[in-house]
Amino acid sequence: MDYVTKPFDPLELAPLIEDLLERIERGDVQKRRRERLAELRELLING
Repeated sequence: MDYVTKPFDPLELAPLIEDLLERIERGDVQKRRRERLAELRELLING
């Protein structure tokens, strides 16, 4: 997961936003969400 700490430089933030938008267009966010849900289910089932 991407995150930015405060204070941040807007010039450093712009490429992160561009990358995020590209991943959303490719559907990577949904894929990562499904993977995380599967991991959580595994933890809940197997502890």
